[in-house]
Formats: sequence, structure tokens, C-alpha cells
Amino acid sequence: MFAKLVQRLFKRKASTVEDVVPQAQVNAPSGIPMEPVPSLPESATAEELCELKDGMTYEEVRAQLSKLYRRHNRAASSFNPELREQAERMLDAIVEMRTTTLISIVKSRRRSVS
Repeated sequence: MFAKLVQRLFKRKASTVEDVVPQAQVNAPSGIPMEPVPSLPESATAEELCELKDGMTYEEVRAQLSKLYRRHNRAASSFNPELREQAERMLDAIVEMRTTTLISIVKSRRRSVS
């Protein structure tokens, strides 16, 4: 049905959906670029893996961790064992950073307000 609709809209013959929309665009989640995951160094800390920098605000840290979680949570169910292993490692690092970094920022905010 979709292929017929596309044929009518673009007035060209399409045998499959892949002829009209590349497969990478069909499977890509909206707003998250699909890029190959670089190999993660074994000695990298959770902060380095999450690419957090000193002086980042609470909102910046939360946004960065949310972006990484969306990307790697999807990869955690991949059929590729290497990709799945890297995703699990990144998810562990994200959880660690959420529990340590975000909590410490909130505590420091409370101290400065008091």
C-alpha cells in the first residue's frame, strides 16, 4: 500500500519501499544519528565514556546522559554481540554518572541556596 502511494505521489514506478526510501532512513530513530560505535578504551572512566566535562550545568549533564541512553539502550538489544557488549558498558557508565554526578550537582545547589 505504501509503495502504491509513493508511486502515485512521485509518478514513478517503485518495486519496493527501499527503492524510494533508503533502508538506513527506515530503521533510523528520529533525532538520533545512526553512526558506527567506536571501540571503547578499556581504561576509560565512566565520565570519559559519557563525555562529561567539568563545569557542565545540571541541564547539560542531564541532556548528554539522556542522549547517550537513547542511543545505547537501543543498541543493547542488537544481534551484534560486539555492539551489544559496548552498549551494556555504556549503559552501566550512564547509570553511574546519573547516580554520582547529577546527585552531587543537586546537593551543591541545595547548599548554595541554604
